[in-house]
Parts: sequence; structure tokens; C-alpha cells
Amino acid sequence: MSSGAQDKAADLLVQASKLNPTSDAIWVKLAQAQFERQDYPKAIDAATEALARSPNSAEARSIIFVSSMRLAVSSLSEIRADTPLSEGNKTEAEVLVKELRDTLGEAILIPGAKPLPKPAQRVRPRPVAKAAEAPAPAPVAVPKPQPAQSTAASDPFGALR
Repeated sequence: MSSGAQDKAADLLVQASKLNPTSDAIWVKLAQAQFERQDYPKAIDAATEALARSPNSAEARSIIFVSSMRLAVSSLSEIRADTPLSEGNKTEAEVLVKELRDTLGEAILIPGAKPLPKPAQRVRPRPVAKAAEAPAPAPVAVPKPQPAQSTAASDPFGALR
């Protein structure tokens, strides 16, 4: 949808919300329209109105969450461009990121981003895989021992004497 069409849709939904302020569906549609226009504060406001009318609206909660995250990322980018985060803010941001990871069940929050290197860990030796057993050797024909003869030729120690 073009930018002009998005603006017109949002304007019409604002008018509809004034005519029927109790309709949660209108507020959700308005929140979606504001989100598509990347007007995240207005998207959050409209989604909050939808939640006031329908507290279990997953769509409204989702719009609030994603819009809030987009605002947070934008704010963080602006802050980092000017000055580094203070230690207190950095610590709180790290706690929030950990909560997000735990909630989403994801180690990486940004798909396609390379994870930061992990601290060095002790390397455990890998167990050596057992070599495949070699086939049993072919049986070797062993001559049957002959009974000992009393002759000197049959005495193996005879040459040593």
C-alpha cells in the first residue's frame, strides 16, 4: 500500500474510532495502520485502546510489543551515536535482553546476526571413537606335532651340545 493510501486508511480509522469508540476491532485496525506507517507511538496508543476494550487481544499485545521494541532499538541507536550508555542503563538493558531471550526461547534475538564470542571455556577431550572391528584373520593351518623320536636329529638342542 502506498504511503498516501496508508495515511488515508489511518485517517478513516481515526474517524471510525470516534463514531464507534467501543469497537475493539476498529482500534486494532487503527493500530495496524499506524504500525504499517511506522508511527509506533500511535500504534501503541491505538493497541492500548483495543486492549482496554478486549483485554485478551493477542494482536493488540503483539503490536504493542513489536512497536515498543522498534522504538527501543531506534532510541538505543540514537543514544549510542551520541554517548555510550551509563553503567546502570547498560546493566538494566542486559537484564531486559536476558528476559526477552528467556521469554522467546531464543539465544539470538536478531535473526542473521552473528552471536558475540563466548568466553573461553575449558575444552573437554572428546571420547575416541572405537575403530571398526577388523574381520577375523583367516585360519592358519598348523601342522600336527609329531611324536618325539629319540634320535639326535630330532633333538633341537643337539647342535648346542
